[in-house]
Amino acid sequence: MKPDKAVGIPLVLKNCMEHHNDLMAHARQYEQEDKLEEAAVEYEKIVAGNPLDEIAIQRLLVIYRKLKQYRKEMQLLNASIKANTAKAKEMQNTWSKKHPKAARASRSLLQSLSGKKLTAAPAYEEKMITTWRKRKENLAKKMKKS
Repeated sequence: MKPDKAVGIPLVLKNCMEHHNDLMAHARQYEQEDKLEEAAVEYEKIVAGNPLDEIAIQRLLVIYRKLKQYRKEMQLLNASIKANTAKAKEMQNTWSKKHPKAARASRSLLQSLSGKKLTAAPAYEEKMITTWRKRKENLAKKMKKS
């Protein structure tokens, strides 16, 4: 694979980024024109290609809510929480393997501060995941009322 000399990144990656940017531009244009179904299709393509794209996920959640497509909103929330939680856990495990002494010290400190014996590595949760969990909870209540 030849790198793109102007940017220093592989051409395949550059094309992928350009495709993503084109889809995002189309989606935003459709949103501005109040063509929400068309915007949703574009955002769905982005999320299908990158289930960790928080911007596309957020926009798609807003559109689903505006269109009152609550089941799709719930499915997207579930998939996004699952993908982002898995990624966070993977990153935590990678870091722990690279820094075993720091990981042991962190666990020991947390255990002494909490006063409880830890049975598993403590889970850090990104703010976005916490927000999505709350949104999911509220959506479930809304769907129950409907």
